[in-house]
Amino acid sequence: MGNDLLWWVALNLLPNIGSIKAKALLDSFPQPADIFKAGKSDLMKVGKLSFQDTENILGFKIETAEEELCLAEKHGFGIIPQNDSQYPELLKQIPDPPILLYVWGALKEIDLLAAAIVGTRLCSPYGMIQAARFAAGIVSAGFTVVSGLAKGIDTAAHQGALRAKGRTIAVLGSGLLDIYPVENRKLAEKIAASGAVVSELPLRMRPDRQNFPKRNRIISGLSRAVLVVEAGNRSGALITASLALEQGREVFALPGPVDQEMSLGTNNLLKEGAQIATAPEDILIALAPTLPFPKEEMTPVEKETQFKAECTGQNQLRSTLSGDYPELKALLSNEKAVGIEEIATHLNLSLAEVGSLLTRLELEGRIKEVPGKRFTLVVS
Repeated sequence: MGNDLLWWVALNLLPNIGSIKAKALLDSFPQPADIFKAGKSDLMKVGKLSFQDTENILGFKIETAEEELCLAEKHGFGIIPQNDSQYPELLKQIPDPPILLYVWGALKEIDLLAAAIVGTRLCSPYGMIQAARFAAGIVSAGFTVVSGLAKGIDTAAHQGALRAKGRTIAVLGSGLLDIYPVENRKLAEKIAASGAVVSELPLRMRPDRQNFPKRNRIISGLSRAVLVVEAGNRSGALITASLALEQGREVFALPGPVDQEMSLGTNNLLKEGAQIATAPEDILIALAPTLPFPKEEMTPVEKETQFKAECTGQNQLRSTLSGDYPELKALLSNEKAVGIEEIATHLNLSLAEVGSLLTRLELEGRIKEVPGKRFTLVVS
């Protein structure tokens, strides 16, 4: 794979050769190395290539690809080309899959069960709370949450998944050595530690406006469903929803206030036929018939036990969220920071429920996170 990978990297580094032109080339030349060894006359026979594309191939310096490989190795990044068994199966099915993926962290087989959560950067506190809530619920069911690391809804989705101890994948519109936005660098590090940060772009590629719509096809391509939490009429999240439909994915939207700009796009999606989502279960139930791993049927006794447990947890959660949350307040103090597992045990709630609760209280300014993923009260 070593020498083969070099030529895949070279193909990906060619200017103006995206996934569509790359497919045309690979249809004519079975191996990437053959593309760079071909003569001008053979290259000119390939459809979709311009004269300049041909010149770029003929003049490509393989040392450029060697430098890219060394840079990836130096920073501990993986590179997964289309012909690699680790290349995501769902992504391979879209019309224009990336030539390769640069990966910080690791992609796993479990990521075959993934759902995307996207939305506007200029979101409301309600949108942030709901994005984190849905993410926590989705990962607690064994799914991976995919988003774009942008400010606003994307950030809340990644954070909600991490707090619930689940997997999340961030897809960049820049190279892995130019994390954007820069203020999410620490978040990217946390995601890479337990999930993956990925990009199809060369490592030092700067964020550019034209890269983000292309990035969005990867977000939806990695996912079985896309949830749009909040989006104005011109939001990039609507592009992701449109791409998801083209790829045959399920599209969900969270309803919002009819007089709020950030809900115009999501409410219009619902008018146009997107499925309504008011709880994570809406997405999970809709996806259940299509999943590759069938669930074993529970016995009546198991179903009754699970139902009682869920009711107990929901009632406890409602009690905690209402009023002055006395049980949580008694557990936390400005003198003692407590981890999420201890909070879950004390309140008899799931990690997903606690993650949603903590996100809400932190956004309201009532608690704060301290080093070590622990939480304490904010003294008023």
